[in-house]
Amino acid sequence: MNDSIYRSEKIVKIRILKDVFWEDWGTLRKVFKKGHICKARETFLDGESIGVSAESQFYEGVSDGLSDDEYEIIEEVAE
Repeated sequence: MNDSIYRSEKIVKIRILKDVFWEDWGTLRKVFKKGHICKARETFLDGESIGVSAESQFYEGVSDGLSDDEYEIIEEVAE
């Protein structure tokens, strides 16, 4: 019996649907502005999408996951 789990990722272009804030040591920081378009990494587990993560448009090198209601995928990006 093979119980292995297959994880994969692809680069997508997303549109931010609302201002997004992440918590930083008790302070909420605005990390995306509504309408911003950027590249993100979509992660799959056994072929099913489990989430998207992206780097903040305001804080270089800072990235985290986005909730489903915070973005929409507008296209896949060839790597």
